[in-house]
Amino acid sequence: MSPPSSPSNGDTGDTTPIISTPTSPPKKKDDIDVTTIPCMEDNASWFSYIFMTYLDKIFAIGYQRTLEMSDLGGVSKTDRCDILYARYEKEFPLELAKPSHKRSLMSVLWKIVGYSKLSASVILFFISSACQLGPVMVLNRLTRYFQGQENYNEIDLWILASLLLVFPFISALTLAHSTAIALHLCAQVRNILTIVIYRKSLRISPYHRQTISTGRIITMFSEDTNQIRNFLLFINFSICAPFQVASYLYLVYQQVGVSTFVGLGFTIAVTPIIGLSFNLMSGLQKKKNVIY
Repeated sequence: MSPPSSPSNGDTGDTTPIISTPTSPPKKKDDIDVTTIPCMEDNASWFSYIFMTYLDKIFAIGYQRTLEMSDLGGVSKTDRCDILYARYEKEFPLELAKPSHKRSLMSVLWKIVGYSKLSASVILFFISSACQLGPVMVLNRLTRYFQGQENYNEIDLWILASLLLVFPFISALTLAHSTAIALHLCAQVRNILTIVIYRKSLRISPYHRQTISTGRIITMFSEDTNQIRNFLLFINFSICAPFQVASYLYLVYQQVGVSTFVGLGFTIAVTPIIGLSFNLMSGLQKKKNVIY
């Protein structure tokens, strides 16, 4: 009988199972603290901010490879939840001190984000809408010139031709800044509401927690805050729509005369039908939210 073989190649013959030490999962590239990364918009120069050239770097990287979180830069200081909630804690007690019939959550939100930003967004949108009418008016003048109805010298013609380039450029630039400001307002309002709902959900008593379903709280996070955000996103259109419609009707009236009112009457006639359709869709959406 041959003797037992001795362990080799570092094998000590110990049969004790080896217990592996748990290791933390590798850190993903997107798991970064966005508060430590500078915001491209906040650090942009005045030229880069006006013409939004600070976005060129993102476009160049996105053309070469898939964008990562670190490529987008940090969060703007105006959109950070910690800063916004600190303002909320300052403004909300002042609102609670008012009589109950004068309290308004929207008033608190507007004091936090600032009325000046909303005014700037509306003014820029109004300028963009006005500039969109510029090429139409210039083309009308050029058409009358070529038809022999009006006379312009060479300098006037060059000015009119230049305005065909200037008006769309100003319109696109002001519209981009108006949309950017509106998106900042939407993000700020949604961040405030989300963190307020979250902190409130942590303070609910066990008794009241049983009366509120988890789905309802999730709906507050996802749906209710988004509805307020969407309202703020389209507030510019709501404010400037009457002026836009009046301007368009005036331009159409100059071309076709009283026939303009036929189209206007048709639009007014179908407005109730459109309203009923939206109410029906809203009711179906509410039923869906209740089910889920």
